[in-house]
Amino acid sequence: MGRKSTLKTLPKEIRRAVDEALREGKTIDDIVGLIRQNGQAVSRSAVGRYAKVANEQMARYKEAQEIAKVWVTKLEKEEGDVGRLLAEMLRVVVFDIIAAVNGEGKTIKPHEVMALAKAMRDLSTADKTLVDKLSAIKKNLALAADDVAIKARKEGLSEETVKEIRERVLGAGG
Repeated sequence: MGRKSTLKTLPKEIRRAVDEALREGKTIDDIVGLIRQNGQAVSRSAVGRYAKVANEQMARYKEAQEIAKVWVTKLEKEEGDVGRLLAEMLRVVVFDIIAAVNGEGKTIKPHEVMALAKAMRDLSTADKTLVDKLSAIKKNLALAADDVAIKARKEGLSEETVKEIRERVLGAGG
């Protein structure tokens, strides 16, 4: 493993200014000037290498954001708390991936990406199964409540009592 980048040894305030200048699209010469104005010495080639790595990381970050946006949109369309939980978990996982990519020379291995994709697919399948089961339970409960209401009316119970029984069968949310 090579030595640490000269720019990574700079004080945090200067590195933040360098990163901001890169995001604004400043040239390497502008950034070298900025660093020298702050009393630090750095070569143009060191800034060029730092800029190249930063731009590659930004491209990966933007790609991860787009992928996450697609998955989050898909998962948030699912019913219930599980869909929202999966969406939030995905945000955390994507953040962790980005942190790993932006870390000290860490890279993501292809088998790790495949494992992540498989885990997300499995979670999505489990969520869909749960949503389908909950939907079927609600439907069956509504049918049972309707049957009880019909029988209660036949037995001569008041409409108010029938309504109360139906609400109790369905629960507060029915």
